[in-house]
Amino acid sequence: MAKRYLVPQYIEMADKIVGPLTLAQFLYVLAGGILCYFFWTFFDKILAWPLSIIVGSFFLAMAFLKINDQPFPKMLVAGILYLLKPRERIWKKIEKIPEIKIEDKHIVGKSKIEEQKAKRESKEEIKSQLAQLARLVDTSGWEKTTGQEIGPGEEAFKARVKSHEEIKPTRFAEPTQTQEEQGKD
Repeated sequence: MAKRYLVPQYIEMADKIVGPLTLAQFLYVLAGGILCYFFWTFFDKILAWPLSIIVGSFFLAMAFLKINDQPFPKMLVAGILYLLKPRERIWKKIEKIPEIKIEDKHIVGKSKIEEQKAKRESKEEIKSQLAQLARLVDTSGWEKTTGQEIGPGEEAFKARVKSHEEIKPTRFAEPTQTQEEQGKD
């Protein structure tokens, strides 16, 4: 029989450390309590009451308040970032970086290379080379051009075609005289 294993549930929930409080909640309540204690010991009661209420409610909110199932500290950070970041994006065009051309002065016969490049780039020659390349691709390399063979040759082409001829099985072949004679018997 197959064993059953318990799959842990709620693994993202924080552990309860002090009673029903998580560690973060306990630290927020502790920090708020310590600040309220300092207010009561160092200030008059007139000033301690409002400060203790404001700070205590803030730290209680930090510990227990959730907005849209999100903890208050996370929402507070998101609100502060929203206020600090610009809401309007402005496109700033960046000037193009100028191209740097490096010329090698050690090339011998640079003018010859430029002349050959100019000859090759004539439109008619490019068109003829493209046409020849297209013909080569269309014929899968089997075309003969003037003076040279591009493919394996006409004999190899015929052998290739012959090797791919359709072979009929004997049972579908046309009946011979011996088969006809057997059918009459």
